[in-house]
This record gives sequence, structure tokens and C-alpha cells, in this order.
Amino acid sequence: MVKAVFTEPLVQFLLLGAALFGLEAWVIKSSNAVNDQVIRVDEAAVVNFIGDQTNTTQASALKKWQQLDDAAQRWVVDDFVREEALYRKALSFGLNENDYVIRRRLVQKMEFAGKTFDDDLAPPSDEAIQAYYAGHPALFLEPPTVTFTHVFFRHESLGSDGEMDLAVAALAQLREEGVAFDQSGRFGERFAYHRNYIDQSEPLIADHFGVEFARQVFLMDEANGWQGPVLSERGVHLVLIANRSDARLPALVEVRQRIVSELMQQRIKTRTTAFEDRILAEFTIESDFDRLERP
Repeated sequence: MVKAVFTEPLVQFLLLGAALFGLEAWVIKSSNAVNDQVIRVDEAAVVNFIGDQTNTTQASALKKWQQLDDAAQRWVVDDFVREEALYRKALSFGLNENDYVIRRRLVQKMEFAGKTFDDDLAPPSDEAIQAYYAGHPALFLEPPTVTFTHVFFRHESLGSDGEMDLAVAALAQLREEGVAFDQSGRFGERFAYHRNYIDQSEPLIADHFGVEFARQVFLMDEANGWQGPVLSERGVHLVLIANRSDARLPALVEVRQRIVSELMQQRIKTRTTAFEDRILAEFTIESDFDRLERP
């Protein structure tokens, strides 16, 4: 079983990468390894230190180092020496043992090693893309949207008895003057959110106005001009619908890249799971919780 694992290309790639990483680390830090009490500071060491600190490439770290003045370089050297001394002392005390943070970092590196990058995978075929599109229409269905403006009146503005004379009078004026979409700001009161809503779906409108208002707005016909009064959780509104679009399923060409990305991610997940399963197969599991095993 172990032999089979080591014949896998991905595992061989991992081992080769580990060997190269170890060689690089040895080359960079070999001068520091004379003995544990000698810290050798050279350009390679500080550039590697900067790269680790800033999460940048060696070339970028070298450029950053060369751009620093003497005072800044002295600060980097001091920081490197301090970190190296503390690191070596921590190792001598065995502080790396039974440390969960270190454990998680090693696990994360193995998880990363088990992933296969997109460049290593052939793109999905046209047939696979078409099949995924046909089999998952709900993933791509765009909800109905509406574009509207509104004139708002607080409940308190309409009288203690809930009379809507003010709103009704405003509605008559809006219709008589033929007030356009971009002129609604001349009427009514300030709303807590927006006056104009462009191509918005029902959930957002329901969040701002309430479920019943959103339902009514999507039933309105834009040909009817200014409409209302319409009650919401916040007050009374006069509404002008500019456009309403039904739910639509985008053409395949519009969502093709989304499908390609999803299929590639599925392949990566499949390969990663297989990689981890092969590693797990090398171990014998003795558990006090056999009842929790999957059937």
C-alpha cells in the first residue's frame, strides 16, 4: 500500500518539492548551522527573512532590502537576529512539541500539498459544461427585478386616525403634473433607505419596506404611472414603476465561465479527497466510538 502511494505523481511532486525546499533552506541557512550559538547574518538570510515577514517572493524581498537605508537595514538585521535567537532557544526547550498551532500549520501544509492547481487539470469538455448547465438550472436562474421610485409619508404625517388625505392629494398632483422618475425627490419626506431602486430583487425590497409592500410592487404595471397609496412597515408610499423584469435563465454563454470554475473546483476536491484517503489508508484506526462510524 505504501509503495503504491509513493508511485502517485502527486505524492512524488510533494516529495520533490519538500526536497527542494529543504535544499533551499540548507543553502540559505547553512552558514548559521556551524553551531547553535552562532547566528550568521548575510544578505541571503535577511532577504529570506523579509520574504517570510512580508509574504513576498525572494526577488521582491531582495528589491525591498536594497531600497532600505542603513538605519532601516540595521533594524531588519536586529529583528532577524532577535527572532533567530528566540527560535533556536525555543527549539532547545522543546517548545515546538505538543503545540497545536504548529500542528495546524503542518496539517494545512499537507492539505495544500494535496490540492491540484487548475493548470494541472484539463478544462472540462463542452459536453460536460452543457450537461451541468442543463442539470442545474436553479443555480443560474436570475430572480425577477423591479425599478421604481417612491414618495414617502410617515404614519405620523397622515393624522392620528390614519387618514391618507395627504398621500391621496400628493398622488393626484404627481399624476396631474406627470412627475418623472428623477423628479420624485421634490415630494414627500425623507425615507430611511433609498428613494430610487434600480433592478432590485424582492428580498432586498422586503428588507427595506416589508414583505407585503414588496409583493404589491411586483404586481404593479409600469403602464399605470404613479400608483398608491401603498402601506409599508415604515409608512405610506406612492410608487412609480419604471421597469419590471421577469425571472430569467441566462444563456449558456453568459454563465459558461462560472460552470468551468465550478467543475474545476469539483475535480480539485475529488483529487484532494483521494490523496487524503490514500494517506488515511496507511493507518490503523482504533476507536472507542465505533458506533459513530459511517455505515
